Amino acid sequence: MMIDARDMDDDRLVETDICIIGAGAAGIMIALEFAHSGMNICLLESGGLQVDRRTQRLQAIHNVGRRYNGLRFLRPRYFGGATNLWGGHCVPLRALNFERVPWIPYSGWPFGIEEIRPYYARAQRYLDLGDNDHDPAQVAGELGLGLFPFAADKVETVMSRYMGQTKFDARRFGSHYRGQIADAANITAYIYANVAAINRDRDAPRIRDVAVRTLTGRRFAVRAKHYVLAAGGVENARLLLLSNQIQDNGLGNDHDLIGRFFMEHIWYRSGKILPHNGHQPLCIYGAPQQSRAGWVQCHLALPEAVVRQYQIPDFRAEITINTPSAFDKLVELAHDARKNIMDIDALDTVALMAFQKYRKLFKQFVQAHAPTKYPVVYRLSNFVEQVPNPDSRIRLSEQRDALGLRKATIDWRISALDKQGIGVAHRLIAAEVEHSGFGRMAVEIPEDEPEILYGASGAGHHMGTTRMNVNPRWGVVDENCRIHGLDNIYIAGSSVFPTSGFANPTLTIIALALRLADHLKGMARR
Repeated sequence: MMIDARDMDDDRLVETDICIIGAGAAGIMIALEFAHSGMNICLLESGGLQVDRRTQRLQAIHNVGRRYNGLRFLRPRYFGGATNLWGGHCVPLRALNFERVPWIPYSGWPFGIEEIRPYYARAQRYLDLGDNDHDPAQVAGELGLGLFPFAADKVETVMSRYMGQTKFDARRFGSHYRGQIADAANITAYIYANVAAINRDRDAPRIRDVAVRTLTGRRFAVRAKHYVLAAGGVENARLLLLSNQIQDNGLGNDHDLIGRFFMEHIWYRSGKILPHNGHQPLCIYGAPQQSRAGWVQCHLALPEAVVRQYQIPDFRAEITINTPSAFDKLVELAHDARKNIMDIDALDTVALMAFQKYRKLFKQFVQAHAPTKYPVVYRLSNFVEQVPNPDSRIRLSEQRDALGLRKATIDWRISALDKQGIGVAHRLIAAEVEHSGFGRMAVEIPEDEPEILYGASGAGHHMGTTRMNVNPRWGVVDENCRIHGLDNIYIAGSSVFPTSGFANPTLTIIALALRLADHLKGMARR
């Protein structure tokens, strides 16, 4: 069932088996895993079923580091979380991304890809994606589309899959799974329920309860056997830092790790591939195409062996197919307008979603109707792994929100190694473009910049702030996503990622959520 927390009686105590904080991809998946089971589940969501401007303002965050666009808009605070805004992009991490490697400081997950592979399969079935064993060359061949003629051991084509019945209709978890949540008699979802504090027991290493408040002044508490914090990469850290009733520096923060290692996928537009004259566009790179595997799109990446050889962060480039004409200029203007809009706090999430949708439609129109007399240009939108950096972090501000809680600040930092990785990748791709006879590539990474990778932005993927490691000196949570030193609280979502690879995080978020649900089921049987 679903309950509006604004209608709750003050000072009520809700008792349950598992309390999940946050109804985004991770929280909803874990709740669904327990639907119609013998366990009672409480799901707490700060927002409602649609955008609420007053609630959305609780996401306000102060930026004290490099320019970082769209922080409020990329964190929708209502049922479904970031899936209310995502593009449906699904791709798993690669085996390399789980390994501890000497050229990536603080790298290494507590387990390898074989541990999570079955959960990827389950996640794909949940999302109606089927299996992920699709070869880009085979899919392109079935569609009658060409691929770059690059040697696969030098530069490879990788394929991503997209959720939804159309290329602009990614599955919104809030609306799609709302009925299943509401129909499960053992799940109670509270909307407009803001967690103000996670309260630790003074005499035992466990959570006693969580304090919940509404913007209308209602207050109640939830007491559970187990808690799952699934509020996103920024709010997970913020809530733990705010919960300092017992530990002055925050809950589970014995080693000053909470909020550190904030990572993004670095989005950096640079580099052009210029094919020889008479070339027909390779459309499967420019936009999602419908195939028997669903909606798919190809990108360029470096093979894992090449990443190892050159010891760089993992690299992928999304491709924009342009023509150097007035149409191309319009696409550039649409891109710039989006960046500017994301900096205007007065706009709400719905407005941004509408703009993004029509920008994609406009881009499709341009690519379909651009004059053929102009040569094709492939522009690289580099989408790369950020090296973990303990100085890139989320902290608490002295400013307070409408609930009286300290807001978050962000200090996003990228490093010279991040720039070096893109530079090496571009030189390798340029060499293969020429060696294959396809054309030539313009490498456009300047040496002298006002800051590293000037103009780079993030993709709205907030990772690493409660990272996973078996050693509490290097991780907030253990291999089961339980906070070190506490018996009954876990964290779900991309904040536990030790490293990010180049893969969009949602599929991995869901896979880890399913793995955590299995662990909690095992705990319940004890």
